[in-house]
Amino acid sequence: MGARPLLSRHGGNLVAASAEFGIPKERWIDLSTGISPWVWPVSDIPDAVWQRLPCEDNDLEIAAGLAYGCEPSAVLAVPGSQYAIHKIPDIVSSLVSISASTNKERAVAIPTVGYREHKLSWESAGFDILTYSSETQLLEMVNKELIQCAVVINPNNPTTQTMAPKTLLLIASILAARQGFLIVDEAFVDVNPELSVSHCCPAPGLIVLRSVGKFFGLAGIRLGFILGDQGFLARIKRSLPLWTVTTVSRWLGEQALSDTDWQLRQRSRLRTQSEEWMELIAIRYPDLSLQLNPLFVTAACEPKESLRIYQSLAKLGILVRLFTLEEGFSGLRFGLPSETECQEFEKRFSESPTAFA
Repeated sequence: MGARPLLSRHGGNLVAASAEFGIPKERWIDLSTGISPWVWPVSDIPDAVWQRLPCEDNDLEIAAGLAYGCEPSAVLAVPGSQYAIHKIPDIVSSLVSISASTNKERAVAIPTVGYREHKLSWESAGFDILTYSSETQLLEMVNKELIQCAVVINPNNPTTQTMAPKTLLLIASILAARQGFLIVDEAFVDVNPELSVSHCCPAPGLIVLRSVGKFFGLAGIRLGFILGDQGFLARIKRSLPLWTVTTVSRWLGEQALSDTDWQLRQRSRLRTQSEEWMELIAIRYPDLSLQLNPLFVTAACEPKESLRIYQSLAKLGILVRLFTLEEGFSGLRFGLPSETECQEFEKRFSESPTAFA
């Protein structure tokens, strides 16, 4: 059983965890992601859906527009919001003007702590990275014209911090006046739609990313959306390889986004279960500083302590997400378990009480 920590850039890597700790994949309780433990109930998929090549009949975009409160023309389906995170900086780079005397137009503000793929993608596109840790700090960068683009993860993963829609729209309008863009990653906003600015699309300078995987528990179908003006979406669309979103993904996405009754039930149980989950973690780890998102609980702690907890859990076949100071944050993220997983979580600890020592 390895002593060094499993340092993965993402959660959900059970293959690496199994190799690291010598526990078969089927024995793990995977709490390392922010994916809902309740999956939208997939009905029988018609044979024709499996047989047809993807065609843009617009049904998916119509369903997404209704779900997000915007026109279908402001919606582009992509193979997961991760694809959008990777591709958008290159498209923005082709649109952003370069001053002869300064390189500030090539600067983008990224949260100090947040999903790391944003930073990696903007660096790869040649942008200078400025980091912010508060709304006040971001607004200062915007007002001082230090940046032309900004990324806001709302709510933030893993910090759970949020930013008011009014503030986001203000930032977008200021950046748009400088031919810049605000990218709002709303991958975790579905439980709290009041935080969303999706319904404001299209708006000058505003690009919004939405995910189907987290809230609907359908990460495996790799479906997300970019929301923005038609000109920007057209550039993204031209860069897409043929048939990037499968017929099955389009069909499932349309059905799930149209199931409003299920979405209401999902929001309710995610809120309830996440609060109960944080209470349980607080009992087990009373010294941790906890923050709540309906899909995960984040614990801030010293590097040695976070590593100790991570390893003690892993030895019981419980995988959580370890964050290191290299990522700007030291702590752990506990994904939301199903009721069965929560019972198994407690059972394993009752059999190994020293795990919390």
